[in-house]
Amino acid sequence: MDLAIICEDAAKNFVKNNNEFKIVGSCVKNSDVFILKDNKIPKKIGIAQNRKYQKELVKSKFGSSCEVYPMTATALGYALENNTLDAILIDALKSWKLNGKKEISNYDKDYITYVMVVNKDFEKKDLYKKFIKSYNESIIDLKSEKLLKKHLSSYIDTTISDEEVREWKKLNVKLEPIIR
Repeated sequence: MDLAIICEDAAKNFVKNNNEFKIVGSCVKNSDVFILKDNKIPKKIGIAQNRKYQKELVKSKFGSSCEVYPMTATALGYALENNTLDAILIDALKSWKLNGKKEISNYDKDYITYVMVVNKDFEKKDLYKKFIKSYNESIIDLKSEKLLKKHLSSYIDTTISDEEVREWKKLNVKLEPIIR
């Protein structure tokens, strides 16, 4: 592996245990959304395990009176649909096909959800420089609603309406360039 985009907590742990890699920057901010079963304040909220920042997002939005249930990210949707939880905090792309009221996770400030980790030897190569240039150009290109719609539709394998693209933008998900 030369490069990966993973959650910040996992990345910090990975580079701590593997000195051949480093974090080169944040890639995505604010990509987690709450999905609520109904309009009531949730009492039981599921989050992805080992994501410390998600506990803070829950506390910031709903206070400390609700219970937080860490679990594998793949189990979150099932727990919500199965009425085990009142709400979940999940990546916006994974939330697309789930039922419930989607809400922005943080109004006050941006938070990092994914970072780029790179092999230090690979970082020195021209191929890495070309990749970063292409990656950064893609971030600029995705500001176009038409391109965003096309690529979101392709990624989640479903047709997306213009209204859904506008809703996506309201979620405040930010794709970040990597600064060299």
